[in-house]
Amino acid sequence: MGFKAVHEVDGSSITDLAHMLVWGGRGTRMDADIEELLIKWAKRFRSQD
Repeated sequence: MGFKAVHEVDGSSITDLAHMLVWGGRGTRMDADIEELLIKWAKRFRSQD
């Protein structure tokens, strides 16, 4: 989809506590190049007239 995993938040360390409080739980923090994503996904949302 164009995202890259940066950090896995699973609650196994004290540093995960801040991530869990801000984001609401466990999961994977991911980054993406917004320009690349917009080009890729804009094709799907344009009208086919």
